[in-house]
Amino acid sequence: MKSSDHIYYYVNWRNVPEYFPGGKFPTMTSNNRINGPDNPQTSADPDRDDNPSSLQEPSRRPADLRTLIQNFKESEKQLNFRCSLLQAIIDGANAAIFSVDTGCCYTNFNKKHIDDIRKLYDTPIKPGENLKEAFPVEKDFLKIDNLIRQALAGEEGSVSDYFGDNTHSRRYFDLSCYPLSNESGFITGAAVIAV
Repeated sequence: MKSSDHIYYYVNWRNVPEYFPGGKFPTMTSNNRINGPDNPQTSADPDRDDNPSSLQEPSRRPADLRTLIQNFKESEKQLNFRCSLLQAIIDGANAAIFSVDTGCCYTNFNKKHIDDIRKLYDTPIKPGENLKEAFPVEKDFLKIDNLIRQALAGEEGSVSDYFGDNTHSRRYFDLSCYPLSNESGFITGAAVIAV
């Protein structure tokens, strides 16, 4: 048998009923025609329904997905509670506390720091604002900037000096600065505590 004869008989098998005793023809689906009848992925079950709409999963979510979502919501509540508790501790401290990112922009601060900046410079502050805007007196900004740059290099530091604007108020502070790092150990910012 030549290869062209084989293809001829394979393609035209329905036209030759005498090759199949009893008149029973094998079920040929479009998948069989493409992949061949010997493909282990194709089903030999003649009752199989290849209709794509019957293969769709029901619209009901599996129970484990609901449990996963419920656990996520519970974890989120616990995290929010812990963040609120931490913020309450920071706000209740008798020291001004603030943190900055690597670009010297505020990421967080407590109420005492807000009050101190308002009294010293009459400047409102907000998260994301650069420290240069919060500390308009150049020498004050340079002292804090140097301290933060030291912390961003991975070293703790401290400075003690007077801060403030002569027209509003000047006050003596002891500043301590610490590097902040993520789980991988990369420094992501600095925290400053002013007493």
